[in-house]
Amino acid sequence: MTRRNRRKVHQELRLRAEAHKAQLRARREAKRRREEALQSAIHKALRRRTPKRRSPQGQVPVALTTSVDQLLALANVSPYLRGRVRRVLRAVVSEIPAMAASSSLPWLLLLSMQPWVRPPERFTAPSGSTRAKRDALARHLLVRFRVPPFLLSALDFEPLAVARVPLEDAWGVEILATLGRGASLRSLVGTPTLPAPLTRRMCHLLQTATADQSVIGALRHAQVVGFGGPKQLARMLLATRLGTPRGSDPRIGEAFWHRIIGWLAVRPEVAELRLDELRRVLGWFESQQRKGMQKGVPIRLTGRTPASVVRAANAWWDQTRQTSDEAFPRSGLLPLSNSPQARAQGNGSATESRGIPDLTFRMVEVSSEAELRAAADVMRNCAFSYRKLLRKGKVALFVLHRGERPVAMIEVSLGAMAVVQAKQPCNRTCSSQQLAAVRRWAVHNRLLVKL
Repeated sequence: MTRRNRRKVHQELRLRAEAHKAQLRARREAKRRREEALQSAIHKALRRRTPKRRSPQGQVPVALTTSVDQLLALANVSPYLRGRVRRVLRAVVSEIPAMAASSSLPWLLLLSMQPWVRPPERFTAPSGSTRAKRDALARHLLVRFRVPPFLLSALDFEPLAVARVPLEDAWGVEILATLGRGASLRSLVGTPTLPAPLTRRMCHLLQTATADQSVIGALRHAQVVGFGGPKQLARMLLATRLGTPRGSDPRIGEAFWHRIIGWLAVRPEVAELRLDELRRVLGWFESQQRKGMQKGVPIRLTGRTPASVVRAANAWWDQTRQTSDEAFPRSGLLPLSNSPQARAQGNGSATESRGIPDLTFRMVEVSSEAELRAAADVMRNCAFSYRKLLRKGKVALFVLHRGERPVAMIEVSLGAMAVVQAKQPCNRTCSSQQLAAVRRWAVHNRLLVKL
């Protein structure tokens, strides 16, 4: 075969081989595309959800609507807030039926008190547990931007079917809603929302808290560690009166307790105290601060040692303890009879010496479960259902006496440092004299009045 013919044969073979390779490549590409289309169809089918049968708007059970409306009326909730609660309740009945109960009213109020970034009517619950659905509803209503996951624990509430607005838990939800709208945590420091004067390091520790921490737990951890103290002290503080926020008053609120935490954190001996000793120490600090405020001289921390503070706290405890079965932590609020305004009303011993009964008002704190049951029986109200909140130190209950006769029961939200309820027996409205005594006592203890 001539050279020219051999060239033609080689060229033809090469073209055939290239065509064969191109055909193989085309087959592989077609197979790959078919597999990708199949996988895409499978994923799309798995993601597709069966549309839920929504309850029509307004189809809330009549019994539930009646119960919620009665509780909101007893709590003196404004008509605007009542309308928002009903809108959230309709979404809950449709998407989270496990939480459609009157005992969930505190949670509904917490969600309704903050501005919404999306309407509740557009909420669709994801699959998962009731808690996951609850958190999803909170994100839908309050969160537009990313927030630390631990803030969702602000919605952990005590299921109580009682007529009260949970102001002691509103601060955590307000932080969640404010950060969810795009604000920075640093911008909240020093405001009524976050009154503790946190440093930049403490803000960083707070933002990086783990998801299993509560809001108050993350705050105390950031304060103690930010001051250089041990984590054990932060855990111990949660079992004391600092397990709840202490309000925004600069003299007895979070700013004052921030100083106390700084004093405790830099002293290693404090972490070795027993829990009951630490509770007494904190109670003594608050008592000394409140008494010093009457004279215009706040407590001084310089020069004090842990040993001297423990001795003073034990002596104070022996003087102030009333009974041995005090199941509820003491609030630290001063009694009405010790205020200068109450003494100006009249001297009880002088009136008794003239044969006239003592009709001055005095405030008595409910400190045990037995006292709570007795007070609830006398007042004929549902105060005994507050025992869980009292054990956790979220609220404090007081009985207003005129002379020796109990005339009203007072509820103080310790997280907001505010008087939130004042009712006579059978939940009747207090008289003007009784309200004046309550307001005088609130001013004496630097409490807000939000009746």
